[in-house]
Amino acid sequence: MKVFHQDNLYKIARITGPQHNFLGVRIGVKPGSIIYTCLPEENVVSARVNEEYVSKQIDAALGVAAEVYGIPFYVSEVQFLASDSQSKDAYKIMMLEICKFIANSR
Repeated sequence: MKVFHQDNLYKIARITGPQHNFLGVRIGVKPGSIIYTCLPEENVVSARVNEEYVSKQIDAALGVAAEVYGIPFYVSEVQFLASDSQSKDAYKIMMLEICKFIANSR
């Protein structure tokens, strides 16, 4: 996985065989509520993931990242695709990768 950073938005995609997931994260400077944005797509028959599904994994990842890197990560926005594959930990893994990228960039 490779993290891309542009205009304060971190993006990452995870493709493992038939499963695919996308995560976009905007980092804030202080704690606050997170805006979850399901990005528009064409020809999506049914949604496989939603805000609640993604938010649980993001929250778990932020707790782990704060412990591992010793710094808080304040997220202001999370972007995902409704057509992403369901996975019990894909968003957590991708969020941890973004936190690692940020920590190593300091």
